[in-house]
Amino acid sequence: MTATVPSFTVALGFALLDRRGKPAPKEQTRVKEWLDNWKGLGQVVTGMQRQGFKLHLTNVEGETWRATFSGNAGVSAEGFGTGPTPWRAVQVAAWEALSRHP
Repeated sequence: MTATVPSFTVALGFALLDRRGKPAPKEQTRVKEWLDNWKGLGQVVTGMQRQGFKLHLTNVEGETWRATFSGNAGVSAEGFGTGPTPWRAVQVAAWEALSRHP
């Protein structure tokens, strides 16, 4: 599955929807199955690279991951996210970066 910029942003938003304990609809489950793994992480990173962002990913401790996307200059953080998995942290950071720079 190759995503264009608008559908890439929609997919990220859909994957990050908070269902507040309710079961996810099958469409959301499919998007999460696509993105919630190492291959999906690579696809998010590739999509962000194409838009000029660089990823910094760190395993802080045990099950805590931290992801930061920085812009072309690589100086300031454009998007920051944490999560129990590397793909979740990357998705949150990518969403934040894309939300700041439409």
